[in-house]
Amino acid sequence: MARGADARLVLSNGLGERTGVTIGTGMGGTSKVVECYELLLRYGPQRSEPYMLTALIPNMAAGWISMRFGARGPNSSVSTACASANHAMAMPSA
Repeated sequence: MARGADARLVLSNGLGERTGVTIGTGMGGTSKVVECYELLLRYGPQRSEPYMLTALIPNMAAGWISMRFGARGPNSSVSTACASANHAMAMPSA
């Protein structure tokens, strides 16, 4: 089954311009923070990882999904712990 087939997601005929992505997450990237902190302590700032921030920010998931499926509408993320899924579903579109 092709990706997006479960949802029957087809963004053609200009529908992608009006389709947005909202992701709800509790928290992410904690293991990356620990890994980078240990590198910082062991080797100093010259060995810090330049992409650490992109592993931490929750809006990266919505960005990747919108690029993968061609959704060019409002793109956002919600990070409110256990309530994230409810908040993401209830967010008004921009």
